[in-house]
Amino acid sequence: MACRPALFDLVTPLSWQTYVLWSTATLAPLLASCHSSSPQTDESDSGDCGIYQATDAEALDSSLFDELDNGEGGDGGASPCLPGQLFCYAQSTFFCASGQTDNANCGACGQACAAGEACSDGGCTVTCAADQIDCDGTCVDPRSNPSYCGATLQCGAGGLGSPGIQCGASGACFGGTCVEVVALAPVVLAAGQANPVGIAVGSGRVYWTDVNGGTVMTVGLDGGPPTALATGQSSPYGIALSATNVYWTNAAGGTVMTAALDGGAPQIFASQQGSPWGIAVSATIVSWTDLAGGTVMIASLLDEVPHTIASGQSGPYGIATDGSNVYWTNVSGGTVMMAPLDGGAPVTIAAGQASPAGIAMSAAGLVWADVAADAVMIAPLDGGAAMPLASGQQGPQGIAADTSSVYWTNMIGGTVVSTPLDGGAPTILASGQSSPQGLAVDSTGVYWTNAVSAGSVVKFTLK
Repeated sequence: MACRPALFDLVTPLSWQTYVLWSTATLAPLLASCHSSSPQTDESDSGDCGIYQATDAEALDSSLFDELDNGEGGDGGASPCLPGQLFCYAQSTFFCASGQTDNANCGACGQACAAGEACSDGGCTVTCAADQIDCDGTCVDPRSNPSYCGATLQCGAGGLGSPGIQCGASGACFGGTCVEVVALAPVVLAAGQANPVGIAVGSGRVYWTDVNGGTVMTVGLDGGPPTALATGQSSPYGIALSATNVYWTNAAGGTVMTAALDGGAPQIFASQQGSPWGIAVSATIVSWTDLAGGTVMIASLLDEVPHTIASGQSGPYGIATDGSNVYWTNVSGGTVMMAPLDGGAPVTIAAGQASPAGIAMSAAGLVWADVAADAVMIAPLDGGAAMPLASGQQGPQGIAADTSSVYWTNMIGGTVVSTPLDGGAPTILASGQSSPQGLAVDSTGVYWTNAVSAGSVVKFTLK
């Protein structure tokens, strides 16, 4: 049985934490009568190991530690530590350490884990953040790492999970899926905007609202000096075009406004609205959502008299029309709705959505961006369940479609992405954007706003 000095009968732990420290200054006086090169027999020694005579304090430390032989608590009485703990000595200090979990004494005294490792069950293992996994000893994010795209669990180690796939030379990992990256660079049409948000394209020009600047702006499809169509507006937000006019909502001013595409004084189209938000225009009718009022409104281009087409909505936000019906998202209520322009009860297209925001018509059905679910959804107009076109996005917001593809902005991810309407891997058209929000498309390109101070209006030319 290992020798236990009588001292340790006096230091039986009452309340132990991970470490219990004894300094040399504390131990030396107490051990002064308990140190010798050979044991003595003395009935006063309750430890049955003899009386030890002290030498100097430093020698006392090392010789005592050698005597205890780096033992574990409970191993025949040699250590004053709790069972399972290590009795260690470092920097002139004795202490107890948990060899199972102590990063500095993992499995043995002085055996430290490296940076990025943690002590578990007496061994050093790689420790990854909550959104990362350990792949071959390296922490990776399987949502964005092109070498382990879509990996799960332990990256296939020990038969657990999958190592994912390695994206090709022209690919990137986005939301755990390999996507193609288009090499063409986008072109900035207008820089230095205060906070551009809504955007529309038509008649050979691009139009946008600047919510902080209080302006409605336009520029040519290839850039050039921007022109202000309207100034002094109250948080202009949504924007849409007819064949002759531009229409926009003043979210803070409670008005829907209009001006000729080629310039002229702005006119009030509808007033005394709550917080008009999204806007859409058909050949004969202007439609808009009132985010604060919970209503969807329409007005004829002829009489400009507003009518409520739906009330009691929960956060009506984005809006689109096909000339016969109007469609909108309820960003708070999690629904996508429809109502005939000539009147009739609203119909639910999709329920149980997280936060549907931007919405657009397409040849394959209604498409929308669910900003909270990080998904782009599609639903057939003739009925049927809503299905995801793309998942794992990062704050999808603005959305538009042409005859073959759907396009959207990822406001949080800083990307502009497209995917075929009939399904397929998404393609990143542009990355590194600053909070891209509104989006529009024509036969030549995709246009979007970077909605930040010192924001910009950008174009990506389609092949």
